[in-house]
Amino acid sequence: DIYPRRRVFGRYVAEHLEPFVAAGVIDHVRDRATEVTRAANGRGWTVQTPGRRLSADIVVLAMTHPLPNVPAALTPIADATGFIADPHAAGALAAIDSHASVLIVGSGLTSADTVAELDRRGHRGRILAVSRHGLRSRGHPDLRGAPFGDFVSTPASTALGLLENIRSTLATANATGVNWQSVFDQLRLQGPLLWSALGPDERTRLVRRLRAFWDVHRFRIAPQVERVLDRRHAEGTFDNIAASLVASNDDRDGLAVTLRLRGQRQFETMHFDVVINTTGPAHGKALNANPALRSLADAGLIGIDRHGLGIETAPDSRAVGPEGEPVPGLFIAGPLARGTFGELMGLPEVARHAQAVASEIESRLGALSSIVSGR
Repeated sequence: DIYPRRRVFGRYVAEHLEPFVAAGVIDHVRDRATEVTRAANGRGWTVQTPGRRLSADIVVLAMTHPLPNVPAALTPIADATGFIADPHAAGALAAIDSHASVLIVGSGLTSADTVAELDRRGHRGRILAVSRHGLRSRGHPDLRGAPFGDFVSTPASTALGLLENIRSTLATANATGVNWQSVFDQLRLQGPLLWSALGPDERTRLVRRLRAFWDVHRFRIAPQVERVLDRRHAEGTFDNIAASLVASNDDRDGLAVTLRLRGQRQFETMHFDVVINTTGPAHGKALNANPALRSLADAGLIGIDRHGLGIETAPDSRAVGPEGEPVPGLFIAGPLARGTFGELMGLPEVARHAQAVASEIESRLGALSSIVSGR
């Protein structure tokens, strides 16, 4: 298997789209949508950007992941020189001294990538990653196997039932020499059916109780990144702990962050030269972060789903309006539709969902064409 860096993969996707842009099949408007409004008669849309106004019969909201929120405990240092809200921003890590002490908030893929990037840049100082559960993303197997297990023949109707099925399948896999990654690969493939078998309350329970454990097994770090983390841990320059953020301030000794270690009552204040936020996409607050989405929310045309995963979406991928009915001509594609479809983070799932949305739109355009032509 090959594990390229994210920017390399992004370049690969862009190169595949470029011929369609060059041929005029796709008109790529490089601007930011600031407002989306529905026509007074309910037929058609207007998308406003700083540079122009666009008209459309159908709008697809296919936004990528929103930026992480700054945790409330870190707002006192959010404007400090050593605080980095987005490690992916251009030049975000460039000014970090090679011996700086660094706190990374979060322990998922972005956290791991940040450690690896700092190491690549020659950083040799102390790095501490902190998250509520202290769970680090797991790695890939040396040899990938076929997906293992069957979770859909008799799908669980409760979060507990699904957990029991997973544990039983993992035990069987271990007894037969199959790695745990193959079990989670099967869960990923069968995820939409498993999600659809759960009622709303059970979905909420699953997200609240098991999401952190799913994430560290589902979102695995590349081998080259895992090697960096293991080496830094062995050298004593990297650690990953379970703790809650309590408070922070910028004092003469650096950025002071107060933590409460998991399972303990007392607080501990530590000082760092740099604090980096990698808490993951704030899907539950996407409407506040994006002006186009906010305009639709203000008009009562979209809302956050009950699980806090994204936008309330109908089974046909249309946005759900204030009366609980799908909004004609307004579709949700990609991660923001997770509340309805479950696993929608990796490219294979996002690509399949994009195809489903395109098929829905094609059928509607076909019906409209027939009406216009009188056939």
